[in-house]
This record gives sequence, C-alpha cells and structure tokens, in this order.
Amino acid sequence: MERLFERAQARGELRQDLDATFMVGLILGPLLYYLLVSMEMPMPYTLDELPELIFDAVLHGVEGHLKEE
Repeated sequence: MERLFERAQARGELRQDLDATFMVGLILGPLLYYLLVSMEMPMPYTLDELPELIFDAVLHGVEGHLKEE
C-alpha cells in the first residue's frame, strides 16, 4: 500500500512531504477499528462503503468552511 502513495506522490497527486508509512496507518487504523467495532454494534454504513469514506476524509480533510458574515 505504501507503494501506491509513493507513486501518487511521484505523479504529483499527493504532497511530497507526506510519509507513505504514516498515510497507510491513517487509512488502515480506522478501517481496523470499524471492522472490530462493527461486530459489537451496528454502523450507519456498510463495510463496503467504509474504505471510500476513510479515503475521502484522509485525502480531502475534515475541515469545514467558515461562512463569511
């Protein structure tokens, strides 16, 4: 999986200063957590939807946009 991030960096799709090993942990950590937790309690999404949700949050961020008043 690290190689995927390294290739994306080489193509300019990801920042060069990101550590590929760290990025793998950002993706796999939540995935493993939800796989374990979903055995004990229901989730509002399927496990098939989970990878896309995680990638979207990691790659596009979770920061909101403040409304100008």
